[in-house]
Amino acid sequence: MPIILIANGEKMSIKDDGASVKWLLEEGFLPEAILNYLISIGNETPQEIFKLQDALEWFNLDTISNSPTRFDMDRLKHINRAHLKNFDTKELSRYVGFADSEIGELARVYLEEAATTKELKSRIESIFAPKIIPEAFAKQAKIMSEAIKSAPYFKEYDDFENYLIKETSFKDEDFSKPLRLLLTGAEHGPDIAEIYKHLKNYIGEIVK
Repeated sequence: MPIILIANGEKMSIKDDGASVKWLLEEGFLPEAILNYLISIGNETPQEIFKLQDALEWFNLDTISNSPTRFDMDRLKHINRAHLKNFDTKELSRYVGFADSEIGELARVYLEEAATTKELKSRIESIFAPKIIPEAFAKQAKIMSEAIKSAPYFKEYDDFENYLIKETSFKDEDFSKPLRLLLTGAEHGPDIAEIYKHLKNYIGEIVK
């Protein structure tokens, strides 16, 4: 079997990130993604993303190189993200504490920036947690929060946005920043219209 090296070229030890399967699981890597990556180390596989059952059909110890190979955390994250994307939306939602296809769709949106279940759950939890608003936008956020709470239900984001612009008279950053903070708890992230599509039924829980 090939010796596994870390980024600086030294032999991986038990103290290094990734050396322990327990650590990988705690960090939010899926068992099937870990297997996928480990089987591919020093081995030419017919496809990049596969399940254990697939590997049983072609895996052969004789084809594994015995040359040292580096542990590539970025590639493991890429593989983990691919496995997460293969889940149906309801199954994906369970990894972030729900059993709702809409939240699963929302989680799928966040998979563009999150690669593990731990990262994904953190993004979704921040949406439903009490929001910390920077002082520079505290006044705007308070006004916008009241406008959102009294707003009728809007199926489309454009209608929701137009209503808030009319009610608050905010423009540019004074509009976009507090809105994103109130809906997501973060200053940056995926397109807010895409987020709203999957959150519109939860607005009352999100903006308190």
